[in-house]
Amino acid sequence: MYIQGPSYLRDIGDLSTKYLDRLTLGSAIRLNRLVLGNDDPNYRNDGATSETIRINSPYRNGSSLNPNAKALLQYLDLSNLSAMTGGLDVSGCLKLQTARLLGSSLNSITLPEGNVVETLYLPAATEDFVIIQGQKLRKIIRSRAECITSLATNNTPATGLYIENITDKMDINSDPDLINQYMGINVPIGGIVVDNLVRNNIKKYYLQGGVLGLNSYEILDYLVKTKIKMNLNPTAADKLILFIRLLNVDWTPYMLLDDDAE
Repeated sequence: MYIQGPSYLRDIGDLSTKYLDRLTLGSAIRLNRLVLGNDDPNYRNDGATSETIRINSPYRNGSSLNPNAKALLQYLDLSNLSAMTGGLDVSGCLKLQTARLLGSSLNSITLPEGNVVETLYLPAATEDFVIIQGQKLRKIIRSRAECITSLATNNTPATGLYIENITDKMDINSDPDLINQYMGINVPIGGIVVDNLVRNNIKKYYLQGGVLGLNSYEILDYLVKTKIKMNLNPTAADKLILFIRLLNVDWTPYMLLDDDAE
């Protein structure tokens, strides 16, 4: 699909039903909603690739500002576009609030600095997790079921951060047996050999400022434990070095409530 002269379009509807394999938006600088995927577990679009679906919206092109940045885009859904790979740059989407990438093969997303993202769903392929001054991302989501729209159960997708194979696995840290079960990989742990590691691909964990708070420590704790377990395996081909950098992150377990909060 080619959209010529889209400068004044704000919404082009739900395109997931079209199973697009090619899309060029060009100068759709007023677009505020883009839906190419669907979170239905039975939905899958293998034809949409990062080469044919051109939706990158960087803040800059080289040393110059990007004149075609989708600065007003608020909602982006690429759910179950399984052939979307590599990195996604939406640093020019200054108003972005929701990005849903589950079921894709994207390994990173570049968000604006000082962004207002409040809902971010990332796939298991994620390698780089970088949030700089994310002022609205307040909580983590611990179940993928909370990320799925369901008319049958009247479920509305939750607001917060979900990273597949990370935020939905962190609760096992409180149970040593479960830690061994999920994080051991053919390595004797407590005299038991287990081999069903739940892997993640995170190589870079970088947070600066923002309000993710104590949740950022929970994620860090889980990532470090997982990488240690992965690297214990003498035959593992995926020994990974985890780059960690956290600046001005508030780890207090307390949250300042608004005056109107109950």
